[in-house]
Amino acid sequence: MQFLNIFYNVLMQPAQEFRVISMGPVPKEKLLVYATIIVCFISAIGGLLSSAPSSVGEGVLRVFVAVVVGIIFWLYTTTVFSTAAYIFSGRGRPQTLLILTAFAVLPWIFMPVFLLLEDSLGILGNTIAILGLLGIWLWSSILFLMA
Repeated sequence: MQFLNIFYNVLMQPAQEFRVISMGPVPKEKLLVYATIIVCFISAIGGLLSSAPSSVGEGVLRVFVAVVVGIIFWLYTTTVFSTAAYIFSGRGRPQTLLILTAFAVLPWIFMPVFLLLEDSLGILGNTIAILGLLGIWLWSSILFLMA
Protein backbone atom coordinates (compact mmCIF):
# COMPACT_ATOMS: atom_id res chain seq x y z
CA MET A 1 0.00 0.00 0.00
CA GLN A 2 2.83 2.40 0.83
CA PHE A 3 4.41 1.82 -2.60
CA LEU A 4 1.17 2.76 -4.36
CA ASN A 5 0.89 5.96 -2.30
CA ILE A 6 4.45 6.93 -3.21
CA PHE A 7 3.80 5.97 -6.85
CA TYR A 8 0.67 8.14 -7.03
CA ASN A 9 2.26 11.09 -5.23
CA VAL A 10 5.36 11.06 -7.46
CA LEU A 11 3.13 11.28 -10.53
CA MET A 12 0.67 13.85 -9.14
CA GLN A 13 2.63 15.89 -6.56
CA PRO A 14 6.30 15.29 -7.38
CA ALA A 15 7.87 18.28 -5.60
CA GLN A 16 6.17 17.48 -2.32
CA GLU A 17 6.83 13.74 -2.60
CA PHE A 18 10.51 14.21 -3.49
CA ARG A 19 10.87 16.39 -0.39
CA VAL A 20 9.20 13.71 1.75
CA ILE A 21 11.39 10.98 0.24
CA SER A 22 14.52 13.07 0.85
CA MET A 23 13.80 13.71 4.52
CA GLY A 24 11.81 10.61 4.88
CA PRO A 25 9.66 8.72 7.23
CA VAL A 26 10.13 5.69 4.96
CA PRO A 27 13.45 3.86 5.49
CA LYS A 28 15.96 4.38 2.67
CA GLU A 29 16.49 0.61 2.31
CA LYS A 30 12.81 0.11 1.55
CA LEU A 31 12.85 2.98 -0.94
CA LEU A 32 15.92 1.49 -2.64
CA VAL A 33 14.00 -1.77 -3.13
CA TYR A 34 11.08 0.19 -4.63
CA ALA A 35 13.49 2.14 -6.84
CA THR A 36 15.17 -1.03 -8.09
CA ILE A 37 11.79 -2.56 -8.91
CA ILE A 38 10.81 0.57 -10.85
CA VAL A 39 14.03 0.62 -12.86
CA CYS A 40 13.77 -3.11 -13.63
CA PHE A 41 10.13 -2.81 -14.68
CA ILE A 42 10.67 0.26 -16.88
CA SER A 43 13.74 -1.37 -18.47
CA ALA A 44 11.77 -4.57 -19.12
CA ILE A 45 9.03 -2.57 -20.82
CA GLY A 46 11.69 -0.94 -23.01
CA GLY A 47 13.10 -4.36 -23.89
CA LEU A 48 9.67 -5.64 -24.87
CA LEU A 49 8.79 -2.58 -26.94
CA SER A 50 12.05 -2.38 -28.91
CA SER A 51 10.78 -4.73 -31.63
CA ALA A 52 8.88 -7.96 -31.91
CA PRO A 53 11.05 -10.92 -30.91
CA SER A 54 11.11 -13.91 -33.24
CA SER A 55 10.93 -16.41 -30.37
CA VAL A 56 10.18 -16.58 -26.66
CA GLY A 57 13.87 -17.15 -25.87
CA GLU A 58 14.85 -14.04 -27.78
CA GLY A 59 12.17 -12.04 -25.94
CA VAL A 60 13.39 -13.25 -22.56
CA LEU A 61 16.98 -12.47 -23.52
CA ARG A 62 15.99 -8.98 -24.68
CA VAL A 63 14.18 -8.26 -21.43
CA PHE A 64 17.12 -9.57 -19.38
CA VAL A 65 19.65 -7.48 -21.31
CA ALA A 66 17.41 -4.40 -21.08
CA VAL A 67 17.09 -4.80 -17.30
CA VAL A 68 20.85 -5.23 -16.83
CA VAL A 69 21.64 -2.25 -19.08
CA GLY A 70 18.94 -0.18 -17.35
CA ILE A 71 20.39 -0.87 -13.90
CA ILE A 72 23.95 -0.12 -15.07
CA PHE A 73 22.84 3.14 -16.71
CA TRP A 74 20.86 4.10 -13.57
CA LEU A 75 23.85 3.50 -11.32
CA TYR A 76 26.26 5.28 -13.68
CA THR A 77 24.02 8.33 -14.11
CA THR A 78 23.45 8.63 -10.39
CA THR A 79 27.17 8.32 -9.68
CA VAL A 80 28.02 11.07 -12.17
CA PHE A 81 25.38 13.50 -10.89
CA SER A 82 26.08 12.72 -7.24
CA THR A 83 29.79 13.31 -7.76
CA ALA A 84 29.09 16.57 -9.58
CA ALA A 85 26.80 17.69 -6.75
CA TYR A 86 29.49 16.87 -4.22
CA ILE A 87 32.18 18.72 -6.18
CA PHE A 88 30.14 21.87 -6.76
CA SER A 89 28.12 22.11 -3.56
CA GLY A 90 29.80 19.77 -1.08
CA ARG A 91 26.51 17.94 -0.56
CA GLY A 92 26.41 14.73 -2.52
CA ARG A 93 23.83 12.24 -1.24
CA PRO A 94 24.15 9.27 -3.59
CA GLN A 95 21.55 7.07 -1.90
CA THR A 96 18.86 9.76 -2.01
CA LEU A 97 19.72 10.66 -5.59
CA LEU A 98 19.58 6.98 -6.55
CA ILE A 99 16.05 6.74 -5.16
CA LEU A 100 14.83 10.00 -6.68
CA THR A 101 16.22 9.31 -10.15
CA ALA A 102 14.46 5.95 -10.17
CA PHE A 103 11.18 7.63 -9.28
CA ALA A 104 11.85 10.21 -12.01
CA VAL A 105 11.39 7.56 -14.72
CA LEU A 106 7.91 6.58 -13.49
CA PRO A 107 6.11 8.47 -16.29
CA TRP A 108 7.68 6.04 -18.76
CA ILE A 109 5.12 3.52 -17.57
CA PHE A 110 2.64 5.22 -19.93
CA MET A 111 4.74 4.68 -23.07
CA PRO A 112 3.04 1.43 -24.15
CA VAL A 113 -0.32 3.23 -24.24
CA PHE A 114 0.96 5.79 -26.74
CA LEU A 115 2.73 3.15 -28.81
CA LEU A 116 -0.50 1.16 -28.95
CA LEU A 117 -2.34 4.26 -30.17
CA GLU A 118 0.34 4.74 -32.82
CA ASP A 119 -0.23 1.24 -34.17
CA SER A 120 -4.01 1.30 -34.07
CA LEU A 121 -5.13 4.79 -35.16
CA GLY A 122 -2.97 5.51 -38.20
CA ILE A 123 -1.94 9.13 -38.80
CA LEU A 124 -4.00 10.48 -35.89
CA GLY A 125 -2.43 7.83 -33.69
CA ASN A 126 1.05 8.82 -34.87
CA THR A 127 0.37 12.45 -33.97
CA ILE A 128 -1.03 11.54 -30.55
CA ALA A 129 1.86 9.14 -29.93
CA ILE A 130 4.52 11.69 -30.85
CA LEU A 131 2.96 14.36 -28.64
CA GLY A 132 2.42 11.88 -25.81
CA LEU A 133 5.95 10.50 -25.96
CA LEU A 134 7.40 14.03 -26.04
CA GLY A 135 5.24 14.87 -23.04
CA ILE A 136 6.47 11.80 -21.16
CA TRP A 137 10.08 12.65 -22.01
CA LEU A 138 9.61 16.25 -20.83
CA TRP A 139 7.78 15.15 -17.67
CA SER A 140 10.50 12.66 -16.82
CA SER A 141 13.25 15.21 -17.55
CA ILE A 142 11.66 17.73 -15.21
CA LEU A 143 11.39 15.07 -12.49
CA PHE A 144 15.03 14.17 -13.04
CA LEU A 145 16.07 17.81 -12.65
CA MET A 146 13.97 18.04 -9.49
CA ALA A 147 15.78 14.98 -8.14
